[in-house]
Amino acid sequence: MPSKRTKITEGLAEVYGAMLGDGCLSQYFSKCEQRELHCSLLTGNTHDHYYYKKIIQPIFVEEFGIYGCIRFRKKVNAIRFETCKKEVFTFFKQLAFP
Repeated sequence: MPSKRTKITEGLAEVYGAMLGDGCLSQYFSKCEQRELHCSLLTGNTHDHYYYKKIIQPIFVEEFGIYGCIRFRKKVNAIRFETCKKEVFTFFKQLAFP
């Protein structure tokens, strides 16, 4: 599914930079859901909560119309922002995200 975007906004550049530092794209088959999943993830320290909630999440809402999910992993003092929308995954792949 090709992305409909032709212009990279300041917000998308912010997300791409964050993804380069702390993100990944993950494609796998979910036995539970019996389908292929395409996830975009950002993982950081719990101190990054404000950044994920007030900067990253609003960009995803504006650019893709989705909120994503913010999860805490208390045992390892980490926070994760994730979305399993194929549109987002495809967008980053088309930008040659490593």
